[in-house]
Amino acid sequence: MYRETRQLRLDPYHKKLGGVCAGVASYLDVPRFWVRLAAVIGLIVHPPTMLIAYGLVYMILEDES
Repeated sequence: MYRETRQLRLDPYHKKLGGVCAGVASYLDVPRFWVRLAAVIGLIVHPPTMLIAYGLVYMILEDES
């Protein structure tokens, strides 16, 4: 049985700020809007944690291309 392997990567084609949210949305197969909304809510609730997490993910993940 063939199993499709998905990789968590930055999405440079649909990016707004780095491509992190677009890459996570693509990996989870959900609309980019919901992931971006969750990121904004996280930024409002606890900005330092969200900024550090976003920055780390941006530095760790590779581009899709």
